[in-house]
Amino acid sequence: MKVTSSWANLFRLVEAGRSSLLNLNPEHTRVAINTMRARLTILGFNLAIITFQISNTRGLGGGTRLDGFETTVHLSTGTVLLIGLALTIASMVVFIASSSFDREGTCDGRMLLAGDMLMYLALAQTVSGFFSSYARVVEVLLIETEVAQGALSTIHIGIAIIGSTVWAIVIYAGPIVSLARSSHTRVTKLAHTAGYFAILIFISHLWRAAQQIEGRAIASEGSLSAWFNAFAAPLYW
Repeated sequence: MKVTSSWANLFRLVEAGRSSLLNLNPEHTRVAINTMRARLTILGFNLAIITFQISNTRGLGGGTRLDGFETTVHLSTGTVLLIGLALTIASMVVFIASSSFDREGTCDGRMLLAGDMLMYLALAQTVSGFFSSYARVVEVLLIETEVAQGALSTIHIGIAIIGSTVWAIVIYAGPIVSLARSSHTRVTKLAHTAGYFAILIFISHLWRAAQQIEGRAIASEGSLSAWFNAFAAPLYW
């Protein structure tokens, strides 16, 4: 019994030393699981908002008529919302995968940071899809309606300012705060930043292709704006 007790004490000492070393290493930072749960709640709301937006795009004016569709299709808005939907689900999976199967109930810091990057990208697409479609409706009213032009102009400018501010906070301020508060090494932070920008470039390419089909593409093929319009999305709303 004494031998067994000695081995048990030795095992506990080794585990305690291992945990201390992991806590000293910023690459093995553990985060409370409640932090991850709060993010999952936000993503759940975002998923509901995107679903509501997608179902209501058919009621918007304008759009493009394509074979096989009964109503006009809003490709640019729909593309942004579908990208936001995919990023929302992906970030949910990353957050869930970050949780450890242990008694402490903690999450891996690196995966939590990756989930943060995906979450902010998803939220930015939701903001872009919502404000761009509404701003387009007001823009059409300005062209086709002669009544209350001053009030419509005020609404149009207000939507642009509010939407642009919220979008900038989500897509830039949010990730910067997460990276700044992270205790990981500079290499890890640079890797997350590079992946964030790579996804933004891919979104820019898809969004420009949708705008080109709708005849709304501002940037010419092969220009820098064609690959980086998602970095300044409000300019293309």
